[in-house]
Amino acid sequence: MKLSRPLSWFLLAFGVWSWIIWVTFVKNLVKDGSGLAFDHGRPTA
Repeated sequence: MKLSRPLSWFLLAFGVWSWIIWVTFVKNLVKDGSGLAFDHGRPTA
């Protein structure tokens, strides 16, 4: 299967963008522990 050059660049850019979004999401999730399943080391109700 051959991809055109513009499509290849688009997929590469989308992959990089996805990594940036996920890294930012995980950082914010760790920083704000209120959304985690464990609050202060104990499972929440």
